[in-house]
Parts: sequence; C-alpha cells; structure tokens
Amino acid sequence: MKTKRISSYKSPADKQFVEDWNNKIQTLNSSFYEKLSVQTSFGETVVLSLNHEGRDLEPVVILPGARTCGMFWDVNDNLKPLKKDYRLYLVDAIGQPGLSSGNSPDVKTKEFGLWICEVLDGLKLDKTNVVGASFGGLLGMKLANVAPEKIIKLVLMNPIGFSYISLAPSSLFYNLLPILFPNNKNVVRFVNNIVLAGGENLSKERRELLIEIILQTLQKFNFSADYPYKMGDGELTGWSVPTYVIVGEKDALIPHKKTVQIARKTVQNLKSVHILKDIGHGIELSKTAIELLSEILKTETVNGNLTTAKEKSL
Repeated sequence: MKTKRISSYKSPADKQFVEDWNNKIQTLNSSFYEKLSVQTSFGETVVLSLNHEGRDLEPVVILPGARTCGMFWDVNDNLKPLKKDYRLYLVDAIGQPGLSSGNSPDVKTKEFGLWICEVLDGLKLDKTNVVGASFGGLLGMKLANVAPEKIIKLVLMNPIGFSYISLAPSSLFYNLLPILFPNNKNVVRFVNNIVLAGGENLSKERRELLIEIILQTLQKFNFSADYPYKMGDGELTGWSVPTYVIVGEKDALIPHKKTVQIARKTVQNLKSVHILKDIGHGIELSKTAIELLSEILKTETVNGNLTTAKEKSL
C-alpha cells in the first residue's frame, strides 16, 4: 500500500457505538449477519454476511457509499427480497467509517480495486455479483478495471465517477453544512434534502437511526480518505462486464442525467439504465430500487456481442 493516510475513530467507544448500531439494525430487522474478518495487504476488512455457507447460492457483494458502512444498506430492511436467495456480503470499506481498517488507499490509483480483489479472495469468491451505491459504485468500477473476471454483474446505483458532484448552490449547501457544522439540525437537513430527497418511506425509528449514524460519523470519526472524483474515459471504457445503472431522478448530489449520458457513451457492455422517479441520493434505502436490483440479479447473464442499453423510467 502506497498511502499512509489513516482515518480513525476518536476513541474505542466511538467505534463500539458503530458496532452497537449495527446490532440495533439487525435486531430491528430480525435478521442477523455473520461478522467476517478478511486480512488484506491494505488492512483488516470487516464483512457482514448472510448465508456465507450456502455455496449453492449466488453471491452478491455490496459496497457502501462514502462516509457510510455496509449496514447502511439495511437500515430500512429493504434487502429482505435478497436474503433467502443469495449469499449477501456487506463490506465496510477501508478508510471509511465502519469496522474495517482506517487505512486510506489512493482513490485515483488501482489500490481500491486491488483491495476488493483481495477481499473476494479472502471470502473464496471466484466470481460474484457486485453492487455499489454512490462511492460504492466507483469502487465497483475500480474492481471491474482490475479484475473483470471476478464479476458476474456490476450494478451501479447513483454512482459517483461518471460525473462530478452537483455544483448547484442548494446541493453544496445541504451537503457541506453538516460537514462544517456537524449537529443534529444540519444532519436532518442533509437527510431531508439529499439522502431522502425523493420522499423515501422510513419509519420514525429507522429515520432516527439513520440520522444517528450520520451524526456519529461526522462528530466522532477523523476522516482522512480521498473524496470521490470523476473518472477518465479510459477508466470507464476499461471493462466489458455486464453493467446495469440505476439512478434516482431526485438525486441532488450526483446529476443523474450526466451519469446516464456518460455511461451510455463509455461503458462497453451496458445492459440497462433505469431512472427511478422520486428517489434521492440515498438509493440504497429505497425498497423500489432494491426490488429492481432483485429483478436484475435474476436475469440471465448474456455473453458475446456488446448490447445496446435500454433506458427505462419507473
């Protein structure tokens, strides 16, 4: 590993808070994950798994967005449609707030792709479906560039990497406000206007848990990792794995039209593009988005000639 930047919690109690928060979500969902530790050359990686021993089930590796953790995907119990039919792996990305090592790879190099490759080897996954939201989408693309042979399908949900984040004043305001002034009021603004901007339906209890983990991350985690960036055309044309793009029409952080435009221009084997109405940046919290993901995972993978993407709005 080239870089020496290390993200960290301010105290052991702060990291334990995240562990306890993970347990709260699992208890609320009555769905309990196995905690796996994978040793890589970049540092320890914690992966939460369901059905790890079910070798007859197809694996799905799920990568989280920046400043979130793997369990963020199940805050709304929306992974339920996948829990019986797949081996699920929620990865806590290194350098990000979660239970993995704080070592922060250089995001503009192949390091993140190599790290995920090592994680898959540690999990004994020769080939897997890979799903990423926001920064997790960029991580999936990094893996596709390094080891495309390990990917069955690549599903990118509101991915950063095809374009820059929105520079619209309102987007910058709601995104930067809780980072600069991390308090409950500003996190609520961020959740309402960025994460759940499309009006995704969370119960009061789950919404409070969502706000709680975001606030904890901002107040108690020393973030030293790189921020996402717009990948070059060479990186975006560097793989030919079956790729599916799902974006939220109400995503105020990453311009969905630009994502679709560049994806259609650059991705060699783009199978489909779906634009979901009334979905904000927190697409992994949307039951509609996960139901669509389930449909995509069930479709047969088509090999051979490149296909033309179908664009669909739901």
